[in-house]
Amino acid sequence: MTALGKNKNHQCRAIFDTGAQRSFKTEKTASELQPDVIGEKYLNISIFGQPTENEKRKYKMVSLQLLAKNESINISALVPETVCAPIKYNTSKPLELPRNLQLADLTVKKPAPLDVDILIGNDYYQS
Repeated sequence: MTALGKNKNHQCRAIFDTGAQRSFKTEKTASELQPDVIGEKYLNISIFGQPTENEKRKYKMVSLQLLAKNESINISALVPETVCAPIKYNTSKPLELPRNLQLADLTVKKPAPLDVDILIGNDYYQS
């Protein structure tokens, strides 16, 4: 997926997470793209929905244009340092996939942690 920036575009790894209530993009990606800041939001962060361990954090909200297969989508995203831990590539057993299945991430050539740049949450996933 390509994120369109003011001065340059950035090839990004994005994941869709129906369990996330918001969409996010990393500080690193935001600094490269220099998107318009459209506000700030406070979020109550809790682990597994535990209300007693809430932590309130403030994040910038930016507008972002994504391009995939010649279709563009505009989203608003909060900007934390990271959106999730790197995805680990499992080489212990080869995947047996149907021949006609097209994978989205064709850039994986060797086992290495895969950084996620953008997490698209339920605020856009079903719209």
